[in-house]
Amino acid sequence: MLKADNVTFIIENQKLVEGISLEFKPGTFNVIMGQNGAGKSTLLRLLAGSSRATEGEITLFGRNIKNYKEIELAKIRAVLSQHYEISFPITVQDVVMMGRYPHFKNEPGPVDIEIMEETLRLMGIENLKERNYDTLSGGEAQKAQMARVLSQIRHDGGSGGKILFLDEPVSQLDIHYQYFMLQVAKKLTRENVLVIAVLHDLNLALNYADNIIFLKKGKLVSEFASVYEIGSDIINKVFDIEMESITNPFSSKPYFIVKGEMTQ
Repeated sequence: MLKADNVTFIIENQKLVEGISLEFKPGTFNVIMGQNGAGKSTLLRLLAGSSRATEGEITLFGRNIKNYKEIELAKIRAVLSQHYEISFPITVQDVVMMGRYPHFKNEPGPVDIEIMEETLRLMGIENLKERNYDTLSGGEAQKAQMARVLSQIRHDGGSGGKILFLDEPVSQLDIHYQYFMLQVAKKLTRENVLVIAVLHDLNLALNYADNIIFLKKGKLVSEFASVYEIGSDIINKVFDIEMESITNPFSSKPYFIVKGEMTQ
């Protein structure tokens, strides 16, 4: 479905991503992890078609992503970025309706309105739909943006063959809504949606990921199709921190704790 072949991205003579090859299948939840500056968000933008690779090729359904028109991509994939600033008055429901813009020309139809209402309910913010977006808390705004991208990849009640990109989607949420947000994304994989997320919390990622990709200094260190195979050695290598793996008694999945004192 989505494939990166020897992809490199260079800016100001610096390789932010170097020689990465990956393949993503529909209906899977993929997490990209690594230290700050590892190239995670850059790789996500390249895979989404928001940035173009300096070298290598990214293909979507067997077609080079650079050959897609912007409107075509907008109907296939949605991107939830880290930060959104809206400097003009707009209601929450209008923000969510922005996700439907690629699907209608002049005015939203009944299906668009139904999907907008559905995603508001799904994110638990239907009571906020008439609120001005700039009056929301950081967590409420993040949920509104999640509703927007969900509405974008839903078409005629379905989501099959679509991609959801999430760049640190839970950064402004409390623990309850961190799990809630990722649970919503995970459920989309049952509808054959491909989910690719950048996350920082390793143990949170282990709860939802089908596949975890580790980057370091712009390079692919390792990829695991099963979280059960991840050991403390790879975590220590990627994050430069000594961690120990224990078994989560509720899921039998690994759970990592810091071993010893932290050093600079």
